[in-house]
Amino acid sequence: MQRRWLDISFYVVICTIGSIAGAKKRVPDILDWITANGGWVSPELRVQTSAHSGRELYTKSNLEASSLLITLPFNCSLSEDLALKEVKGLRKLQRYIENNQTARLLVSENVLLSTYVMMKMNSGQGAFAVYLRDQRAHHKSMMELPWLWSIEELSELEGTRTLDAVNVAMTVLMDEFAVVINALPQLKSKHKVGDWIVAASLVNSHMLGQPPSLLPGIDLANHFLPKPDSLLSMERGEDFVRQVSATTLVRDVRTGVYEFRANRAHKQGEEVFFQYGLVDNVHYLTMYGFVVPWIHNLTCLAQVKLEVPVQDLLTMRFARPWMKTKIEATISLKLNSCGDGNIHDIIAFARLWSSHAVWSDVQADCGLTLLVGNPSEWRLNISCEHVSREEEMTALGFVQSLIVARRSKMVGGNLKEEESLIENPSTPPRLRAAATIRRDEKYVLHQAEQLVSQARKQLLHAGSDWRTYLSHLSQSCVVKSSPH
Repeated sequence: MQRRWLDISFYVVICTIGSIAGAKKRVPDILDWITANGGWVSPELRVQTSAHSGRELYTKSNLEASSLLITLPFNCSLSEDLALKEVKGLRKLQRYIENNQTARLLVSENVLLSTYVMMKMNSGQGAFAVYLRDQRAHHKSMMELPWLWSIEELSELEGTRTLDAVNVAMTVLMDEFAVVINALPQLKSKHKVGDWIVAASLVNSHMLGQPPSLLPGIDLANHFLPKPDSLLSMERGEDFVRQVSATTLVRDVRTGVYEFRANRAHKQGEEVFFQYGLVDNVHYLTMYGFVVPWIHNLTCLAQVKLEVPVQDLLTMRFARPWMKTKIEATISLKLNSCGDGNIHDIIAFARLWSSHAVWSDVQADCGLTLLVGNPSEWRLNISCEHVSREEEMTALGFVQSLIVARRSKMVGGNLKEEESLIENPSTPPRLRAAATIRRDEKYVLHQAEQLVSQARKQLLHAGSDWRTYLSHLSQSCVVKSSPH
């Protein structure tokens, strides 16, 4: 697997550098291309090259709120329909996928558009040759996607959900390429897997609007969300994004154009941003190649999976009557960064496995019926009279052991050391991104550990009404935000 990763990442870097070298001939300005094809670009916009993100949009002068920035005709947006019209061979790929159930399961919804981009990116031909040449010449942000990292850089993600996501993404990319080559074997001699990864990465990270399309010029606007003043719940998060969005994108079917407008006033020399939504850093990094530093402590989006080996559960007495049900070798329990809700469910899961009660008694007295479906949702309520205080303490210890085991799988230092690495200006960008991913998960584990510790203290000092001890469990012991 490591050798395969090395071969792929090396090939992608080499083929991309080669493409850029070939693009040193005059590349027409993408904004000029828009106006030449019936669109409009505000004369108060300029494109600036950045060492970090490739290109950025800036204002030349002050702009008022609601100012029109770009209008892009539908025929200048690269959609699947336009790709199918221009390249007849894509119809063959489309029919192959439609008629092959295995192929349908292996490919993403963007496979046709990615194939078009792969075929056209280096050819210099086609209706979108200028746009694709422009993308090829300014590849910096795309190269930050983690499947284009080196093996050493990827090792900094060891033990995280992101590395799992990267491995899944790489498997999907390889499977998709195989489907494309099986459907269109004439492409095998012209394109290698590195070409496919570059093309698919461009498409997946640049899709905007409805239907999802590549929108030249508009996709120059980078993502930015200001740091909120307080914790964003899921509902507040959506409102927050709407309130702070600097721009808006509207597809006007009456005029046949996309309108890109400023939502608020912009000062001269200010960068123009477009919000990609509020998601976790796993999504930001694997889709766009960047991370947001405050996701872990100002949203509920950071997540960790606690892995429970089923083999370990088989040693527990209560498992024996019903563990003949076939389930996966590992059960995953999700914790998020607002873990006071999650932790109740995980304790209820642990309570089920920690009970010494007779199965028939639990069935009769506690409403627990035959357990089917997702094992992570198998739980026993604390109200069950067959749960003892000692068994409840055992359940809390079980949860604590899962937290410790999960943290031990991650590379890097403790939470404070990860914060220091992130804040150090000399930390390389990819290492900073990896440290941010690790910090997010370690922060969630730290919260959960504090909650379990609080629960154990409350249970230990509870009186005869000890079954209510969890009603007092809160995140009062957890710092909600930090200066980081």
